[in-house]
Amino acid sequence: MIIKAVINRGRIQELFCLFYLFIFFEPPILSYYSQLSIVSKAFAAMRYFLGIVFLVKMLIKSINGDYSRSRTRLLPTTKSLIEFERRKNYNTSLCVFMYAVLLNIMLIIASYNNHTIYLTYVFSCISKIGFVAYNIGAYHKMRSKFFRCYAYLFTCYCVLNMLTQMVVPFGFMGYGDKRVWFLGLKNGTTLYLLLDLIMLAALYEYKHDKRVILFMLLINVCTIVNRSSTAIIVMFLLDIILYYQMFRNRSMIVNKATLLIVFVFLWFFFYAVVYNNAELDISVLVSKIVGKTPTFSGRTDVWKLAIEMYEKNKLWGAGIGVEFHPWGDPTNVVYSAHNSILEFLCKYGIFAAITFCVIMIAVFFQCLFLKNRKHSLLCCGIVLALFLAMMFEAEGNGYLFWSIVTMPYLLTDKKIRVI
Repeated sequence: MIIKAVINRGRIQELFCLFYLFIFFEPPILSYYSQLSIVSKAFAAMRYFLGIVFLVKMLIKSINGDYSRSRTRLLPTTKSLIEFERRKNYNTSLCVFMYAVLLNIMLIIASYNNHTIYLTYVFSCISKIGFVAYNIGAYHKMRSKFFRCYAYLFTCYCVLNMLTQMVVPFGFMGYGDKRVWFLGLKNGTTLYLLLDLIMLAALYEYKHDKRVILFMLLINVCTIVNRSSTAIIVMFLLDIILYYQMFRNRSMIVNKATLLIVFVFLWFFFYAVVYNNAELDISVLVSKIVGKTPTFSGRTDVWKLAIEMYEKNKLWGAGIGVEFHPWGDPTNVVYSAHNSILEFLCKYGIFAAITFCVIMIAVFFQCLFLKNRKHSLLCCGIVLALFLAMMFEAEGNGYLFWSIVTMPYLLTDKKIRVI
């Protein structure tokens, strides 16, 4: 009876986890139908409510010391910060929570100063912090089941998106790159595919179940069917790293020096190609490889407008609801800068952008300096794949972003051998 009760309790935990993840990761197709606006508003309201509940719950547990099983409390004290500095490894539960708090407070301050703040946006920022708290708490309770819940939901999402693309090749609405399927626009599926592959890889390393590899291959098929150049390049990068993690103990190709060079190159790419709009030979080469023009599917036109907008509003940005009209057609509106750093620069100003950049650099170098080489390479690969995706899409503060950024903590928790 006791064993049966434990099993039932575990199942209930998984069901609640799946429910919470479903609420935070509302199927994007719903937001494209005006008839379903009430459903999208209900999802948003539940996200705000749950985010506040998870945040308050985490604060109470941290104050009461319920997270004492971790190497530090989630909320920093003077003593914990001193101990944190002395440690050779790091506790990302502390880091990523404080990163979420810092970035979202900065965004609220920026939106207040550029006079575009509204109440639901503040609730949205709070829900991001609460979501990070939930991920940390759920992992401590569920361990491998937490990875499995993510893998279940996101594999279903990715497969459903692939099926809708195959059955309805012209999309449920829109045309060209604006065609909409289950996960919305094809360029918006990149982080869904990336996060699913990460969770499946973590589940494989934990369980060593070879059947998981079949699902990983399935997600790569979903990526190919999706035909997003960004997603294909990002997944290919992570595939290389995962291959050497799973099947090769040592590699001359995948090592810390190589990953550091790639990270530095991505910053150079942002400065030279994205910010200065320089058509370098490397950008021409990359565009030819993926079958695109050197404008990266028109992104350079959007980047120019985002930079102009930032230069007019350097301190606090132009505001949350910025619109771009890059091709002279007033009806052709773009709401994203198609680059995460530019998104922060043009909408929230220099301080928010610097905060975001510092977070990305800090997370990468924390992963790079991990003592365990295998942990270090995989965590660096996750950050690099995410950063590469953000060069072409504005994904800097979404729930997908924070799920991926939290992964290094989950993968390096010494309480349980995950990898």
